[in-house]
Amino acid sequence: MHAKATGKDIILAILENMRESREPLLYSTLVASHYDVYLHKDDHERLVGILPKIREEARRALKEELAVSQGKGRFRLPGLRGGEPKAEPADSDWHIQIHADEDDELAPGDILIDSRLTLPPQDEYGTGAKTQRMVTVRSGGETKRLRSFRETGPSGSKPRRSLPM
Repeated sequence: MHAKATGKDIILAILENMRESREPLLYSTLVASHYDVYLHKDDHERLVGILPKIREEARRALKEELAVSQGKGRFRLPGLRGGEPKAEPADSDWHIQIHADEDDELAPGDILIDSRLTLPPQDEYGTGAKTQRMVTVRSGGETKRLRSFRETGPSGSKPRRSLPM
């Protein structure tokens, strides 16, 4: 039987990528809010009819993950700070796009997540927003970090993707 990516696998891969791409600040911790998900063409074709539902549940899972990581619902004494700064998305909303792997680099069942944490733009003429990117791949039930890097470019530009081989 050949491997296939499920909606649950996709959501779990997005959550794992979010955990890996945290950027701690002094008073908060930023997490990526832009996720480009790449699937093998067969997996994408099989799931295309339910991709809106997968995106909806992924947004819900991201929101709940942040709530859990902030200890909501746990009893704290007034005036005492928790150990970790509050985690929040870098953007006001979650942006999740799910694409077919047009380069045929992924095997059936593999899920590549390219997340972006857009940092504030510099006040210099001709420079775009700085973006921190994290690329992870989930294969065989394991998530591996492929690379993490910063880039400068116009905000809102579509990510260029290729797997390191």
